[in-house]
Amino acid sequence: MMKRRLTIGRLSIPVSLILGLLVLVASSLFNFVTSELIQYLYPDRPVVPDLLFDIFPYVPWLQYVFDAFVAASIITMVYYAFGVDAKRSGYYFFTVGIGYLARAILMALTPLGQPVGNNETMGIGLLLNIYQHGMFPSGHTYLTAVIFFLIDRERAPRLKIATGIFCALEMITLLLSHAHYSIDLVGGLMVAFLTKYLMDRHKDRFQESPPGGKPRHRKPAKKRTAK
Repeated sequence: MMKRRLTIGRLSIPVSLILGLLVLVASSLFNFVTSELIQYLYPDRPVVPDLLFDIFPYVPWLQYVFDAFVAASIITMVYYAFGVDAKRSGYYFFTVGIGYLARAILMALTPLGQPVGNNETMGIGLLLNIYQHGMFPSGHTYLTAVIFFLIDRERAPRLKIATGIFCALEMITLLLSHAHYSIDLVGGLMVAFLTKYLMDRHKDRFQESPPGGKPRHRKPAKKRTAK
């Protein structure tokens, strides 16, 4: 259980939240570094065939849609982390960051060409002039999927359903716009599931302790004996 808080003036921030945000930011930057390294080392990456590309139609305008589902998932997770499970808010950012760290390593192993071309960008990348050269696993799929897995159905059933819909729509739009190969989507799901599964055992370590620094323990009720 995390017992410390960082106090800056009147602002008091849990150390667990700071740790989670730092890991998330660092792993995200690591992804950009790996992406640029892929382009530098393998500028002529081959484009490979995809069975689902042959089965389903190509809908290029969907590239302007899939980032909206990522944004909706992020907003939902932030609301859940600070509104539903605020005592463990750092856990959610830390978990997402760990998965992104795994993605940065995996996508450098077998770099393939982008289906639409190695020097092309899509979605919000067109506005921000950001190029993403890593294919497997899909970061968009990973993010929406891990958020879905992190939401507790018992505590927030509507948010669970909403994030499941966002994840499904994200995968569909990525596939139909040829932003990712189908195996990239499967890889994103796998990394999300494994990250959530492995981090489950550490969840309570991110729980904030109550004021005073010590967890509150309820005294067991005394048993009444019949006279």
